[in-house]
Amino acid sequence: MAIILTILLFGVIIVFHELGHFLTAKLNKIKVNAFSIGFGPPIFSWNRGQTKYSIRIFPYTTSFIVSYSSLKVRIKSSYFVLKSFYG
Repeated sequence: MAIILTILLFGVIIVFHELGHFLTAKLNKIKVNAFSIGFGPPIFSWNRGQTKYSIRIFPYTTSFIVSYSSLKVRIKSSYFVLKSFYG
């Protein structure tokens, strides 16, 4: 029983960890194409704004996909802000 609870707790920790990455990307205006809880074929999915959300058949992991072009722009602007701040 302890092993099953440990596996479930680890899964919950992973979901909250990835949710932190997702929220950070959204707050920094990085386009997130997809956010899913689990892996495998989707059981349920919906679109909200530019992001496709889904709950998948094996609910042990979480993933999200960001747009490379918006990420590249954000990294460039962050670099110039840091460069101007530190000289």
